[in-house]
Amino acid sequence: MIIIQALRSARSEYVVYFLLSAWLEVLDHNGRGRHLPAEVKLMPVRDARDVYTRLQAVRERLVSGAAVAPENVRALQDAAAALAVACDKLCELRVVHARRLDSCPATRTYPPRTSAERCASGSARVGQPPA
Repeated sequence: MIIIQALRSARSEYVVYFLLSAWLEVLDHNGRGRHLPAEVKLMPVRDARDVYTRLQAVRERLVSGAAVAPENVRALQDAAAALAVACDKLCELRVVHARRLDSCPATRTYPPRTSAERCASGSARVGQPPA
């Protein structure tokens, strides 16, 4: 499926959400979305927890077999595969993003300055002698 390849190549969480939203719109437009649980098709796709909840709904429908005609199983399997890849990609991107933040000097924690140091640096910025 093309959506799986696109999700795997996504470079940001935003792209994952965009791709999933567009894919769900296409499924709805071409009629394949009618076989998916209603909660899977809701817009917008909000966050990783939302994607996981949608994946669980599709998996439950597949496992239960309730009201799933054999010809509709393929649409559910495709949806489960795409949502699983999206979940994996979101986790991967969060780990990569966390590593980048850890290596960035601007996000490192430094020991707190004393109130005298804060006042001195603040007053020096405005051109006044330190108190």
